[in-house]
Amino acid sequence: MKKLLEANATGRIPDSHFDKMFTEYADEQDTLERQIAEWKKQVADFEYDGTRADKFIELVKSYTQFTELTTQMLNEFIDKVVIHEREDKSRKTPRKIEIYLRFIGSFSAPIDESDSVEELTPEQLEKIERQRLRRNEICRNYRERKKASLATENPAAENPEPDLEELPANPISAA
Repeated sequence: MKKLLEANATGRIPDSHFDKMFTEYADEQDTLERQIAEWKKQVADFEYDGTRADKFIELVKSYTQFTELTTQMLNEFIDKVVIHEREDKSRKTPRKIEIYLRFIGSFSAPIDESDSVEELTPEQLEKIERQRLRRNEICRNYRERKKASLATENPAAENPEPDLEELPANPISAA
C-alpha cells in the first residue's frame, strides 16, 4: 500500500486507478484479518478440545478394570441427559434422548433398527386397556379403604374443616 501511495504521489498511477487499487487492497487486508481471527479461534478451540479429550481419556483409564457399573461411575462420565417430548404425542414414536458426556459433549449412540417400535395388534391393545382399567380399580379401592380406615380412627377426619368456634382466638398464645 506504501508503494501504491508513492506511485500515486509521483504521478505514475492516475487517481482513478489509485482509488480502485487502494479499495481492493483495503478489502483484501480486511478479509485477511478476519481469516486470521477465525484461524486463531479454530486453533484455540482445537487446543481446548484436546485438553478436554485428554481429561476424558484420563477418566476412561481410571476405569479400565471394573466388574459393575456404579452410580459414581455414571456421575463421573455423564454430564446430563435430555429427554425430549414425543413429536406427535403417540406412544409409537420414540422419544429423542440426548446424552452429554463430561469433557466430550453430546454423544449419539448408534441406532439399531431392530429396536424400532412395532405395531400392536388389536388383541394386544385390548389387553393393555384391561390392565390399565384393573390398575385404576385397584387404586380406587385402596383409596376408599384408606379413607374409611382414617374415618374410623379419627371421626374428625371426615370433616376436614375445623369448627371456628373451637379454635383459640390467638393460636400462638394458646401454645
